[in-house]
Amino acid sequence: MKTNRLLLLFGLLIIANKISLANEQAISWKYKTNGRIYSTPLLEDTVLYIGSLDGYFYAIDARDGSEIWNYNVGKEIRTTAAIYDSIVCFAGGNKLMGLNRKGDSLWSFKMYNGEVVNSHDAYDDFNSSPKLVDSIAYVGTEQGLVHGINVKNGTQVFSYQTQGQYTIETTPAIDNGKIYFGDWDGVFHCVDIDTEQEIWTYDTKADQTYAWVNAIQTHPVIVHDSVFFAGRSCNLYCLNTQTGGRNWKYHDPSNMWLLGGPVIEDTVVYVGSSNQRIIQGIDRRTGVRIWVTDVDYRVYGNPFVGSNYIFIGTGMEWSDNFGSLLIMDKESHHLLARFATEGQVHSSPVVKDSIVYFGCADEYIYAVNYEKLLTNKAAYTYLKDKSIVDLGELSGDEPINQEVYIYNDGEGADSVAVSCTNNKVSIEPINFILPANDSQLVSVHIDVSEMESKKYTVDIKFQSHRSVLETQLTKRYVFTISGPSANNNPIHQGEIYLAQNVPNPFVSSTIIPFRILKGGNTRLIVYNTVGKQIKVLLDQELQKGNFEIRFDARELPDGLYYYQLQTGTDILTKTMSKLAD
Repeated sequence: MKTNRLLLLFGLLIIANKISLANEQAISWKYKTNGRIYSTPLLEDTVLYIGSLDGYFYAIDARDGSEIWNYNVGKEIRTTAAIYDSIVCFAGGNKLMGLNRKGDSLWSFKMYNGEVVNSHDAYDDFNSSPKLVDSIAYVGTEQGLVHGINVKNGTQVFSYQTQGQYTIETTPAIDNGKIYFGDWDGVFHCVDIDTEQEIWTYDTKADQTYAWVNAIQTHPVIVHDSVFFAGRSCNLYCLNTQTGGRNWKYHDPSNMWLLGGPVIEDTVVYVGSSNQRIIQGIDRRTGVRIWVTDVDYRVYGNPFVGSNYIFIGTGMEWSDNFGSLLIMDKESHHLLARFATEGQVHSSPVVKDSIVYFGCADEYIYAVNYEKLLTNKAAYTYLKDKSIVDLGELSGDEPINQEVYIYNDGEGADSVAVSCTNNKVSIEPINFILPANDSQLVSVHIDVSEMESKKYTVDIKFQSHRSVLETQLTKRYVFTISGPSANNNPIHQGEIYLAQNVPNPFVSSTIIPFRILKGGNTRLIVYNTVGKQIKVLLDQELQKGNFEIRFDARELPDGLYYYQLQTGTDILTKTMSKLAD
């Protein structure tokens, strides 16, 4: 048995190494900046232009990733550059700048006075980039101003102040002498460029209002007589460019923000979702969804739609060190490959020949050969049934046994590790190789006799190492232990005791008591229900004795949390509940 387990772990290691090696081999080059990158690269001939949150604007040789020059703005750069003739134009902080192709400053235009905010909240990494029409760059600002700047000399030729003065994070669209843009308050504007007078507005808040702001954050796209945009309203809009009347409105089924896109090709509108984690195709004429594909994380930037493939950047929170570049088959809408990163891919990918260029929150600019990436056959691992299993009210000492199947419909094998949020639940197997077009039965054993009388939420987590879909899948079980508790006292294992936090449930803070029978390094850690580490409350050498640690959770959302005590090889875990203020 031990030999078989070692062979299995060795097999898992081989697959993981192959995945890592395949990713590395697909990299044509990568360039390290000193800040997160939310800008979309501009590729002009053999030069790639891009800005970083480190305050520098870079010119990179697209052939080998070597730096040609950099320009220090001194402010975070979140915008995409534009080029007119030999002049490179971009925004950083409250200034619009023009440089020549050698990186020398030609002019600088101050767009507004006052503090530069950049982000209104943790989910806001969108900024208005200059839109070039002939030699005029149109750009929105944080104070509701829209400017038109002649990039030849940096002089202002157009200016419009919105009535609400809300931040404009969309790159304007220009059509037939009119400028179109959305603002943070959810109002979409159409303004005459010659007269600088507003023609019409559309207030998305009139359709449906949520607790959050209705910020319009996607850049508008105009096709024929229609303008398309989306954002935090959870709606994709199609308006008539002449009247501002609504042609149609597509609402996200799960009330999730629509942030990735829209990108339009022929009659299809491509748009990505936030926490719904999908990329979808909407009929441009009717607003009806044609197809939908699950992706691993949120979609922030515009997908790049090529002749055969669609390239999608994904990520989660700004503090999460993971993200992806996904490749999807344009005809079947199946995911074909995944390039894993250590940060959000908020930047929209740019593709030329066989190379995908994009910036990442891990501070790198990447050039990835997608043909090499596609040669690595990927797994497509998923749970058919993601529904929550309610086991109801349990009593007695008889264990509860459950079974769950995990499937792989991909062309490549996957390596999967299984874990649980409750140490009274055992799983078999905990590591396995999942071949292509195969499934695996996982047995779940719940030891009721060792559990207290209360309500439980238990998550079985499947960590995939090669799937192009989700890297972590969860099957949830809920149940209540009734009757006299099997163990209402502090739970005990080896040399440690762990008591229930007091009070429980709690609103802002709680006390966690525990006892150490033998001194040693002791760790007390809080996790959320998906196993993410929230806070390390203790990590130090302790002598034997009784202890209490206060957990301040005022900044955390209400819900269920786990706290785990570890000394040496002894580990104990309990649950606690935080209530809303």
